[in-house]
Amino acid sequence: MKKAMPYNQWVTITLTLLLTLLWGVSCLLVDYALVFTDFIQDKLPSKQALLQWATVS
Repeated sequence: MKKAMPYNQWVTITLTLLLTLLWGVSCLLVDYALVFTDFIQDKLPSKQALLQWATVS
């Protein structure tokens, strides 16, 4: 009969999988954040235009 895995081995495997998943999700979030900021910067007016708007109004 095969012995069951010890409790601490289950904990180690579970924590490793969770940390790997968390690392992958955080990498994706950082990637999406960088793409989003790039997209937003293209849509925003330039500093010169903002200064001109502030001085005119």
